[in-house]
Amino acid sequence: MKKTTIGIVLILAMSNSHAGFKGLTHHSRANCAGFNETVTWWAGHSFLGRVESLHYDYGLSHPDNTTHHTLKTGKANTWRHAAYHGTESWFGDFYVQGFHYMYVNGREVCALISSSTDCSQYDGWWD
Repeated sequence: MKKTTIGIVLILAMSNSHAGFKGLTHHSRANCAGFNETVTWWAGHSFLGRVESLHYDYGLSHPDNTTHHTLKTGKANTWRHAAYHGTESWFGDFYVQGFHYMYVNGREVCALISSSTDCSQYDGWWD
């Protein structure tokens, strides 16, 4: 068991996926094994923030401004802010638009607006 755990840790450490471990990352994903999500995170670093994730029906084309629903996190001081629906895209295709908010000197600032129609994201994942 100990060798397996050490092996998994080494594989993860050698992985090409560094975002969120090397610095702050913001991303949205859609239609990803059921998930639709908007996430801002930085491992080991708590910060005041929140996210909103708008999930639109109709698959790969941008919707006609009809929101399927919106998920919001509350304002919190944590290392990970995530608004997600874990089974939603099992029942159709979605367009996800994410709003990533951080607080600077007590004021809310929109740090990034992200969007996605698939499971891929970049934002430093392969650096």
